[in-house]
Amino acid sequence: MAGMSTFSKVFLILYSVCCSLAAPAPPGTVDVALKTGTFRGVSSTSSGIDKFLAIPFATPPVGDLRFKAPVSIKKASSGIQDASKFGNACPQPADSGLGAPVAEDCLFLNVFRPTGLKSNAKLPVLFWIHGGAYTSGAASASPNDPTPIIQRSIAIGKPIIFVSTNYRLNTFGFLSSSAVQPQDLNVGLQDQTMALQFVQDNIAAFGGDPSKVTIFGQSAGAGSVEAHFLYPSSRSLFRAGISDSSTGPFKSSPNAATYDKANKPFSRLLQETGCSAGKGAVACLQKVPFETLLNISNTMIDNTLNSQLWQPSVGPPGSLIPEEASARILSGNFLHLPFLAGTNLNEGKGFSVSVRNLGLSGAAETARFKKFIGDLVIDNSTLTEDVLNEFATLFPANDPSLGAPFNTGDSLFERAAAWYTDQMFLSPRRFFFQHASALQPMFGYYFIEFIPGDDITLGVTHASELNLIFGTQTSVASVETSLANSMKDFYINFVNDLNPGPSWPAYTRESPRLMQLIRNNITLIPDVSLTDMAGIKSLKTSLLLLASLSTFTAASDVVTRAADPCAAIGQQTWVSPSAVRACYRSVKVNETEKANILDVIEKSLAFHTSTNYQARAPQPFTSDVHEDILLDIARIRKQKYASDYDLHIDISRSVKRLNDGHCSWSNQCYVTLFVNYLPLPLTLLTDRLGFQSVHIAPEAFSVASAEFGDAIKFWQDALPGQLKGKLESLAGAKVLLINGKPPFDAVNDNAQIAGSYQALGTRQNGFFSSYRLVSGSWTYLLGNFAQQGLPLSDQVVLTVQRKDHILPETFVLPYRSKISSASKKFSDTASWRAQSCKALDGTNGVDVYAEDIPSFSTFTTFQQQPPVKVRTQREHPVNVMLDDTPLSNVALPPVLAPSLPSVSGSYGAAQFYMAKDGKTGILALGSFSDGSYDRFLNALLEGLLSLKAKGATQLIVDVSNNGGGYICAAHYLHRIIAGPKASTVPQAGLDSTARNGPLAQLIVKKIVNEDADPEIQLLYNPLQWRDAKHVSFPKNADWLQPPVPVTINGRKDAFSQRLGQECQPEGFPTEPPQEALFDPKKVAIVSNGRCASSCSLFSIAMNKFEGSKTVVVGGKKDVKQQYCGTIGGQSTDFSTIDTEIKTAKLKNHTLAPPDLLVNGVFGITWRLAFGIDDPNQPAEWQNHQADVNLPLTEELANNPVAIWEEVIKRVL
Repeated sequence: MAGMSTFSKVFLILYSVCCSLAAPAPPGTVDVALKTGTFRGVSSTSSGIDKFLAIPFATPPVGDLRFKAPVSIKKASSGIQDASKFGNACPQPADSGLGAPVAEDCLFLNVFRPTGLKSNAKLPVLFWIHGGAYTSGAASASPNDPTPIIQRSIAIGKPIIFVSTNYRLNTFGFLSSSAVQPQDLNVGLQDQTMALQFVQDNIAAFGGDPSKVTIFGQSAGAGSVEAHFLYPSSRSLFRAGISDSSTGPFKSSPNAATYDKANKPFSRLLQETGCSAGKGAVACLQKVPFETLLNISNTMIDNTLNSQLWQPSVGPPGSLIPEEASARILSGNFLHLPFLAGTNLNEGKGFSVSVRNLGLSGAAETARFKKFIGDLVIDNSTLTEDVLNEFATLFPANDPSLGAPFNTGDSLFERAAAWYTDQMFLSPRRFFFQHASALQPMFGYYFIEFIPGDDITLGVTHASELNLIFGTQTSVASVETSLANSMKDFYINFVNDLNPGPSWPAYTRESPRLMQLIRNNITLIPDVSLTDMAGIKSLKTSLLLLASLSTFTAASDVVTRAADPCAAIGQQTWVSPSAVRACYRSVKVNETEKANILDVIEKSLAFHTSTNYQARAPQPFTSDVHEDILLDIARIRKQKYASDYDLHIDISRSVKRLNDGHCSWSNQCYVTLFVNYLPLPLTLLTDRLGFQSVHIAPEAFSVASAEFGDAIKFWQDALPGQLKGKLESLAGAKVLLINGKPPFDAVNDNAQIAGSYQALGTRQNGFFSSYRLVSGSWTYLLGNFAQQGLPLSDQVVLTVQRKDHILPETFVLPYRSKISSASKKFSDTASWRAQSCKALDGTNGVDVYAEDIPSFSTFTTFQQQPPVKVRTQREHPVNVMLDDTPLSNVALPPVLAPSLPSVSGSYGAAQFYMAKDGKTGILALGSFSDGSYDRFLNALLEGLLSLKAKGATQLIVDVSNNGGGYICAAHYLHRIIAGPKASTVPQAGLDSTARNGPLAQLIVKKIVNEDADPEIQLLYNPLQWRDAKHVSFPKNADWLQPPVPVTINGRKDAFSQRLGQECQPEGFPTEPPQEALFDPKKVAIVSNGRCASSCSLFSIAMNKFEGSKTVVVGGKKDVKQQYCGTIGGQSTDFSTIDTEIKTAKLKNHTLAPPDLLVNGVFGITWRLAFGIDDPNQPAEWQNHQADVNLPLTEELANNPVAIWEEVIKRVL
């Protein structure tokens, strides 16, 4: 430039620069000038598409911007930027299909448009968000080529522009913790928002219309689309959305702080990186070298089910997602824009391969199915056992429909895949549609086309429809061309017109229709009963979704406030019975739990000695016991019930009809949670002329005032007319009618459902009030009229004649339900069932050599004895009845409680007194058990010796309402009273026998042949027993061989050989005296007939062997008063039998009952005692009528001392 002026030089330089910028792009390329710089893409005349790749839309998120919300580009780049190759994919596990290297600097988007497009073309824009579980994927990945859909849009005259974007993933994009600032949570979603903002600012330069952007995503991309609807930017960024296979919008959206918990991702990440928890945690993670952090993150991803390590989380105010998605949907607080979405037939199969080919069946399969569900979500604490059981019911094992039409024959795989499809895809899609369709145009589809070449075992799997949207015409079978074009047309129409076409009407609540997408049959179908995965099942699981996964916690709360009948009672002490029933009946039958309960009962009955006897009991009990429980179980299996409560009632009453106090089904979900009360206990009184009538107990008001002080006013105010406020005046009134019928109609109706005792008179007596000694305190039993373990009655209509009144009066008095003192209050259905309805420690048995035996079983709750530890009951076997009504804590009024001084030796359930006559000793025995076995038996001896020392020559043993207890306590008491003789040494009880079924035989063989019980802890250990000659079995004795065949009611059965005595000397803590303490013939045993198990054993042995008198106090005089309650033998329960089975390693045997899923107890009689009158037949079916039936007068009613004095006068 020598010789040129300075001006000329500058001019030439500027001209050169200007001309170089304005020069046409080289052939095959195309330039676009944006606010952030100029980018040179590629243009293909063969495809007709221009591509602009790797356009940055945010500042690289590296260094201090790692884990931070995206920052916009502040300064335009200089020069022309190459846009011919894809930019880096965001950090994730390596994948050859990504189409780009992985790096933190990854926030790029791509624009595809028809070639030759002018900047003023204003084409609509389809903005694509890739899927990948918020963990993997990239806009560059091979499945995301938009060429086919753009070409199709041109062909049908509705051209579009296509934009695809990257966004940060996994640890880098969804780091969640309370340590993360609210504005920095879910930065992956915020990256998408930043990309959309970039499109608004720059798409016009490409020929696009920023006002016509439709966002489109699949899988996690579809969830992202919904997220932008629910948590929109303050700026309008799009006008419509398409979601292919959305998970609604997030799988579980836990609270960000959830990730801080032990073994959750953030906690694990800190541990792996060496960073400390707290405010500096994120800053520390920002400093971890990229490759180190990437490797740690990838390893954590690889070790997570379906690689879903992180998910979008709910944060505090100021975060992108300040509340759960369901709350937004239910409130309608989201963008009301056109929306198109759908799901595929077998969405879940690809996500369920972890449980494929495991070869599990039965309970193991179901357990693994539940584990699969629990492992899928970050916070599975809300996945209660009830919810898991409901899922197991809805998706049963070996249901061929679950795999249709691609049945693999793998039951676990099929049900897991069906659950995943329904729960993660169908249900959330339907939930959003049902709530949004009234607010905006909604278009739904159901893709059911199996594409040739796909894996047949995965069916119409997740993402398979993308082949028809993005695939080239040569990449899928030619048979799919028509369907592929139709689908593209639907989407292109929607992007252009906000409607997929005239053949596809909008979804409405009144007309919920979906477009079925399948080759040669594209048609509208209803959004119910679509396939095995849809319809009613999906509707039901959508409700479970609300109640379980935390995504829908807010929705569940809304439902609770509006309609949950349990929320109305759970925090109350007193409520109406109808309110309790409404709560109970709001829960539908869980078919898995139903089958489980029936399996436990049916298989446990194989160990129950009396199953076949009870189908039609021998005389004199034939008319009392005729329940074929196995037939009823078969009936219940087939029968449908309106609610789980109704199912419980049927099971419970069927078992109760056995009238066997040992064999009982109690579900603590219902039994005694709330107890029904009426302040009017009844008694059956006999007047001086011998006439009997039902009365309100004379002490009724005294008892009710003391026990129900907080509720008495309610009942006072409920009385009508002149009775109002005069509840006390009803005490002692004669009851003429109960609900318009003679009182004994109600008595007998109750006797039909009360269970526990085979004799009608004993069951009748349970209707009336009585007393009992419990742990040293005299308690008052209200009876079945005034106390019900379930909310059976709302009110009673009584016609009574008050004392000193001539005219009868009729009034209505409501029952009230009171939450049991042992029950936990609850806030709603979910908390009630979580606390009270699922199996607890002690519900099932344990392998005693692998697990600790729980101190107390749930079984002990219903045993009619003071609490006795499980291990103590194994060391000292019991025979004790079960009852739905817990031991009473209502105090016997002071005017009725014995005022006699206790005699030395009195301890707990055994209290000793001297009668006023100076020669009659009294043993009040409320139970044959107490907490300390040795102390209890020694107390019996000490007390009797004390009575002898005080001059007692005769004895009354009051066993009213004694439910039994230690078997050897009954033997010991018999032995020390009667002294050593043939009837007490070596056996002070009765020989017995056990049921001899196939599984019982295998347990014995395991013990004998494989030393399965080296510490002699099992019932079936031969070292526990003696033969009929009272000789102990050796260690290797298979005492169940050979079985003793018996035919009972035409059914073949088998029992063990006869077993001899079991208590002497090892069961006697102190050597018994060598002489009788009392003349047995001067012993009277007194009760209201309700003397069960070991109590019955003692009483009948004393009566039959020794000549002691048995006295029943009260009872209808024309009904025989029997003194029996499953006499002798040994009671146990399912959990104990389950322990035998598990310890013998036989739990997987087909005859073994499964683990019980609910908080229930099932008791059985394990050993049957042989009788005295007929020593070859069971004692429980032999006649044991009381020697004396003492009528109750008003002076005697519930007055122990007065009764004892009357017995002294009449009997002794």
